[in-house]
Amino acid sequence: MQAAGTQAGARDAKLNAQILREQSRNAGAQGARDEEAQRRAARQSLGRSAAAIAENGGGMTGSSAASLEQAAVMAELDALNVRYAGQSRARGLLAESLSERMRGKRMGMLAGGQLLAGVSGAYTRGKLVT
Repeated sequence: MQAAGTQAGARDAKLNAQILREQSRNAGAQGARDEEAQRRAARQSLGRSAAAIAENGGGMTGSSAASLEQAAVMAELDALNVRYAGQSRARGLLAESLSERMRGKRMGMLAGGQLLAGVSGAYTRGKLVT
């Protein structure tokens, strides 16, 4: 009876590992979408800033250019941070998946050992009775 419970635990661990792998793929894809959204928002913001400077008669030189350049650099860093966060989440979920898979394998081996011990005990008890 103990082996059956352990086998069920092994199946659960395998299922959890599959779910975590899928979540890892989804997290990586979501990170890429978030990065693209961040870049799109930054382009729009930089475009609005450039338009406002031009509308006010300012040129794209001096402090205006430096300000836009600094904003572009910061926007790129923001996008890279968003990408890194998505990749980190995906790697963390993948590591959890591998851990669950190993737990499932250990439980499967334990179930086999419990089954052998039970059969061996039953055989030994049967030998002693007859």
